Amino acid sequence: GVVYIFGRHNEAHVNTELVDIKDLNAKDEKELKAVIEKHIAYTDSKKAKDILEKFDKKDFFKVMPRDYEKMLKMLDLCKNEKDPNLAAFLKITQK
Repeated sequence: GVVYIFGRHNEAHVNTELVDIKDLNAKDEKELKAVIEKHIAYTDSKKAKDILEKFDKKDFFKVMPRDYEKMLKMLDLCKNEKDPNLAAFLKITQK
């Protein structure tokens, strides 16, 4: 799945052989804020509160496995099929 990483300096530590580094879009920003809020609710983390209070999506990046992204795109293309998951899987694996 997708990983959101805080601190752009950490990009240098990502092995990009199988994944891509991406900037956050509006949907990512909303999802990430929800994850941080949930973390705060469970842990009362001061650091998480500080990050959320000063939130700037430019401080984060997304790590997306290429195969996962490919499958998500295929699922979207197959969403009207009888069994979208199976259709997407078969289209990707039978090439």
